[in-house]
Amino acid sequence: MLKKRKTLLAAAMGCLCLGSVYAATPETASTHNFYARAFGGADFLQTTEYKDMDIDYKTKEKYNTGYNVGAAIGYRYKDIRLEAALSYQRANIDKWRYDTDYGQFDIMGGGHVSMTPLMLNGYYDFNVISKILTPYIGLGVGVTKVNLDSRSKNYIDEDGATYYDKSDDSQYLFAFQAIAGLKWALTDRAALTLDYRYFTTRKGTFDSYSYEESTSGTSSYLNRLRGSFTNNIVNVGFVYSFC
Repeated sequence: MLKKRKTLLAAAMGCLCLGSVYAATPETASTHNFYARAFGGADFLQTTEYKDMDIDYKTKEKYNTGYNVGAAIGYRYKDIRLEAALSYQRANIDKWRYDTDYGQFDIMGGGHVSMTPLMLNGYYDFNVISKILTPYIGLGVGVTKVNLDSRSKNYIDEDGATYYDKSDDSQYLFAFQAIAGLKWALTDRAALTLDYRYFTTRKGTFDSYSYEESTSGTSSYLNRLRGSFTNNIVNVGFVYSFC
């Protein structure tokens, strides 16, 4: 009886060991899994050119280096990954350049442009270098909320009147991005990423107001500015696979 119990115990231990080995094989654990990703980095938002929809002139908005942060959750099947990602991008405005019939002139100011993209991304991993380093490429589509919050510095003419422009408007725009990066595996479940993203939006129309303040009072008129946004993004990230 004792011998029979020992035989059953040995068989059970053998099954557990085989199950552990099977669970750790790449086909069952490493290539089919859900994962979460956190990321952030630097934004290099390109100069935005707005066309005024009411009068014939253009405004160019130049930005300082910005930042972005975000998180994603996805699923990996062999060399293909699909994920949903939500992020926040922001860049402060450096200056405006007005292109009118009277020539070009720059106006300093403050404010920022922020975007909150919700993207569906697809990736392809090139498992050709090693098990530690994996290059990848990807494409993403989605929608982003763009918020334009800006105010130019005051311009005072010879009669003492003060002029400035102010915007505080937001639009939801279609967005697209192309991605190329490198993943560095730390463990079977954790990895670091470094990637470049070319992010761009469709054109949207934003309300901007021009103000004139003088001894006779304050007057304003509406400018409808139409433009799109293109962002060059360099990100680092951390990925953790759940199973």
